Amino acid sequence: MLLVNLNGASSAGRHPYNHTQFDTLDTRGRGFASSSSTTDAYRASMRAPALLPLATGYSLTEAFGLERGVNKSIREAPVFWDIVTELIALGIIVGVLIPHGAVVQLLPVAQVVNGVLPPILRVFSLRLVNNPEIVSGDRNGGAPSTP
Repeated sequence: MLLVNLNGASSAGRHPYNHTQFDTLDTRGRGFASSSSTTDAYRASMRAPALLPLATGYSLTEAFGLERGVNKSIREAPVFWDIVTELIALGIIVGVLIPHGAVVQLLPVAQVVNGVLPPILRVFSLRLVNNPEIVSGDRNGGAPSTP
């Protein structure tokens, strides 16, 4: 068997790399990746409670054509700020007032909902993009995607 080592030179029967070089690189890389991923996970967990209500508020108000934005006042975008406020309150209720065991039992329910909703939403999305009154000439061609 002919092996090629990292220098490009061929060697028959010998291991293709020097263990000590890669053990050192692996240790350095693993230590950095470990601390970096831990830091990134912590940062993400600190941002999520603020970003999820905002993202949901933006997507819902965008879908219904309502005024939105963090730069708008409560009078200018009341629905947006209502959604954000209610989602923050819901997060507090779930996190503080519901016992830990009950929250853990809600996780499979959330997963089932996440598995059931996308196909339903996909059917409605396809019906919207294939509606000639909405998208005029830019719709899908060929055989219809949905009834």
